[in-house]
Amino acid sequence: MNRIIFYIVYAILAFSLMSVLANKDVIAQAIPESVDFNYREGAKVPEFVIKGVIERYTNNTNKQYQMLRTIYCESHYNNVQSYVVSRGIREPSYGIAQIHIGYNKVTKEQALDVEFAIKWMAENFETTKWYAYNRLQDTCN
Repeated sequence: MNRIIFYIVYAILAFSLMSVLANKDVIAQAIPESVDFNYREGAKVPEFVIKGVIERYTNNTNKQYQMLRTIYCESHYNNVQSYVVSRGIREPSYGIAQIHIGYNKVTKEQALDVEFAIKWMAENFETTKWYAYNRLQDTCN
């Protein structure tokens, strides 16, 4: 009886392996070869990437939440220049954190660098005005 069970299990495993090997091209297409963490201007940055970098630079969960909400409200996770126009000039705020390069000692390249922007934001979160997020009401303006 044990031999019969062994052969049945063996046959099922062999059939499963043949099925997987027959579909290896389909499986290979589903797995990306690499993940690009270089988010150029105009790219949308995945929320899990932003959360991971925020956690790297602060261990305060309330601050992590507020930073994530601020980034969402400021840019909707898009690594772009601000769309705000004042006196016919587009505001020089860049990146997912929308760092204003005119008021802060930050270059456009630095503001567009996701790692730099979040680290800078963590260091300056309490002293910088973020216009798109209302902390008291937990809403986007």
